[in-house]
Amino acid sequence: MTVALPASLDRAFAVAAAELGFFSAARLFVRETHDALGDDGVEALRHDLGRRFPVLDALAARTLRGEPLAAPDPAAAREALTGLSRVLVAGVEADALDALGPLGDGVRGGILTHRSLAQLDWGRVVANLPDGWRPSPSTTFRSGAGARGRVELRLRRRGWGRARHARVPPRGGRRHAHAVPLPHRVGPPPRRHRGLPALARRGADLFLLGDGVMSPRALLPLILVVTLVAQAAAPRVRLLIVLSGAALSVLAAVATGIATAPQLLADVPYGVLVILVGLGLLAELMAEARVFGPLAVTAARLAEARPQRVRIAFALGMYAVSGLVNNLTALVLVLPVLLVLLRTGDPRPSTVRWTVGLLLVACNLGGAATPIGDFPAILLLSRGSMTFGAYLVRALPMTLLALGALFALVHFAVRPERGAPDDPLARRLSLAVVGALHRGVRPRRGPLIPSVVALVAMLAAWSFLPARWGVTPDLVCWFGVCGALLARGRQGERIVRTRFDAEPVLFLLALFVMVAAVRRAGVFEALSEWLLALPVSPRARLMAFLVCAGLLTGLFSAGPGMAALLDVAAALTRELPGPAVYVGLALSVCAGSSLFLTAATSGPLAQALVERAGLRDPEGNPVHFSFAGFIPVGLLSFTVIEGTALVWAALSTR
Repeated sequence: MTVALPASLDRAFAVAAAELGFFSAARLFVRETHDALGDDGVEALRHDLGRRFPVLDALAARTLRGEPLAAPDPAAAREALTGLSRVLVAGVEADALDALGPLGDGVRGGILTHRSLAQLDWGRVVANLPDGWRPSPSTTFRSGAGARGRVELRLRRRGWGRARHARVPPRGGRRHAHAVPLPHRVGPPPRRHRGLPALARRGADLFLLGDGVMSPRALLPLILVVTLVAQAAAPRVRLLIVLSGAALSVLAAVATGIATAPQLLADVPYGVLVILVGLGLLAELMAEARVFGPLAVTAARLAEARPQRVRIAFALGMYAVSGLVNNLTALVLVLPVLLVLLRTGDPRPSTVRWTVGLLLVACNLGGAATPIGDFPAILLLSRGSMTFGAYLVRALPMTLLALGALFALVHFAVRPERGAPDDPLARRLSLAVVGALHRGVRPRRGPLIPSVVALVAMLAAWSFLPARWGVTPDLVCWFGVCGALLARGRQGERIVRTRFDAEPVLFLLALFVMVAAVRRAGVFEALSEWLLALPVSPRARLMAFLVCAGLLTGLFSAGPGMAALLDVAAALTRELPGPAVYVGLALSVCAGSSLFLTAATSGPLAQALVERAGLRDPEGNPVHFSFAGFIPVGLLSFTVIEGTALVWAALSTR
């Protein structure tokens, strides 16, 4: 009987062999194929992949002869390693390393890490190593050489093979620096700077801001708008653009007498930055606990690797995680598991587009569901616009409603997997590969317990501490995060020193300075008065404001949109309930963040990870996750979430 195997089987085997080794991957594929299809399936596997992968061909032939595929026997290897203090392994073979296990007291084990053309995640490989094994970069290979050093060359035959020893010569003498630098290190001589012509150097005063040329009310908003447009058009240098725009705003404010630099810096809501930095460090501590990877593997197993279920399971997981920690950290740790599922299957472009796209939208909705999930909600909490509990009980149900509506529309109307065949063997192998790649990844109790305790304590303090005590949300975050990091000692110190991300802090600091300059110029006050003077009902004004907020956020991203519009939203609370305005604004900002791939910070990161994975469709063509491909997902998500914001505004202003 002829058995048809999945077309993507060779790509799935390459994914597994890159991190497990050819023997371990072949043993896994032969075992799973035999359990699913019997000898006929193994014969078909040998026919399709045997010529390309000789190790798989040999193991398949052994299975067809009725010989068991037993794990390697580590007895010979342990005997050969007797008396050594350091063992360095070149190459990855998961079954052999797992069988060898810990090396014992006083013996250091290392695995030689190197650059590879294959899609190999060394972080995941190292996480699966037995206790006592550590990564060893290839640049330090000769560090153990000397009179007593040796290299063990193992020739594989049966089991572990024989060992041959070769002495490694020590390093030569140190290289001394040349007295005269070499030309290729110095480079060409610098060009001479041309001076200004004599006419330009005459003693004329430079006239920057003359009376009647441009009023401060027009100049400062112009700097803000030009800066936001420039940073959206050139995201690679967005931080430099925003910092330069902030410097120009301060210069213009000082030159026109609107405010001094200390006054503008005093207007910055530093509590937002404290909460942002604190939650980011707490997310890094939870990442050290390795809890996200096992959760993603569990979600894949519960979904049985079916595309529809995988999409829902991972989106729900990212929604829950993004409401508590930094969604960028969660995305970096969860998305690789999803990409392994896609790489070992037959991903169609529509499947990749809607699966990864809904994952990003779920990140945005999860961030808007709680007051600590994303910057807009954090800004509301730190400024005292809403309390923790008041925001949570209103925003959480509305974001869940929007997420459920998206699931229903994608499942029943879009149907990305329409016409795609369902192959049980492909799903079985995908789950087997995912499980094997994360076989040794277990949550670490050391960093997990203090991070969870600190998070629960902060949530309780934000919810139940009376406001009259003066304990602000940023102070609660400060104490909670410091307590969690102090509980880890050196590890906490290392996280603070090496994992602190200065980019969002500097970006928001510069943005707040520009917004403060525009506020002191009276622009927001004039805009609020114009909005309140419109000849429509207060509810209609609120809905028009929410639609504009969503569109502006889609163009300029969530941070600038929320920072610039919050003062206008405060003016609307004079005639409308505060929760109606602020929750509606947070939902509209979430809708705008989901409109384009570049509107949220997680979009470019997800695009880079997907492109790096090298996905291919059943015909072997590359599958991309691009800006244009995300537009259908963004338009549907924006419509649903913005509609949810308008429904909330209508219901809460009755």
